[in-house]
Amino acid sequence: MKPAIVVIFCAAVMGSQPAAAHDVRTTNSFCAGLNKAVAPLTRGADAVFIRSYEPGSDEASLPAGIATTAFVYDNALAVIALVACGNVSDAKPIGNALSRAANNDRTFRDGRIRNAYRAGPVGERAPNLPGWWDAHAKIWAEDAAQDGTATGNVAWAALALLTLHQATQEAEYLAGARRLIDWVINATACDGGFCGGFHGYDPQQVKLTWMSTEHNVDVLAAARWLFNLTGEQKYADAARQARQLLDRAFRGDHFLLGTKPDGRLADEGVLALDVQLWPMMAVP
Repeated sequence: MKPAIVVIFCAAVMGSQPAAAHDVRTTNSFCAGLNKAVAPLTRGADAVFIRSYEPGSDEASLPAGIATTAFVYDNALAVIALVACGNVSDAKPIGNALSRAANNDRTFRDGRIRNAYRAGPVGERAPNLPGWWDAHAKIWAEDAAQDGTATGNVAWAALALLTLHQATQEAEYLAGARRLIDWVINATACDGGFCGGFHGYDPQQVKLTWMSTEHNVDVLAAARWLFNLTGEQKYADAARQARQLLDRAFRGDHFLLGTKPDGRLADEGVLALDVQLWPMMAVP
């Protein structure tokens, strides 16, 4: 997805249709490849999660831990990319799955969305989480990280729903985005930014007390977009709170990863490329 990522993310953080959307659709083979991969799975579906991985040409199957996994980040980005490619009809079923997941969870009733779900159609009940049968232990196994909720993934799901709301003007998508960012505000607010989210198995998950620069960029983008649409002060406040961590992590020509669990800044020598790109596009 790299060829279109700049156009897609700029559209997300600006809260507007990408100016280059027409060019992307007509001159970039990225859109044709994306449509070909997604269309067979979304056509005729009301709500569906797309599996993140497929077996390679030399593989008979996927490892059990990801064989049924549809990561929320991947599905959110697919929604944004499909809309940028002018394919709203295939974006909507994925967006509907994200919206339903935020409104209906097997354990929690607070508006969170998990890091991953089981790929496939989503009905009216809580979407299934990924998992596999462990024949050796004779138990149903799940992955603690996939069952958890990362703040950045919640924000990306909100960005996907806001993108669909912009394209369709359907109120359901705006309501879903608000529910997600409200959860971020209520559940992950920390001193000087937003913490990482929650990790572990139901029903007692552990709060992640570190803060991620990338997560806070995501929250800033979604919260600012919501403030532009609703005028509600809580979203402006959330964007400003997320910005605090970005300012703290900035080192003049690069950004640190965020903070450690105890609140100290991350090690100076550990850098990531996405953390350098997103803030520059999200913050004037």
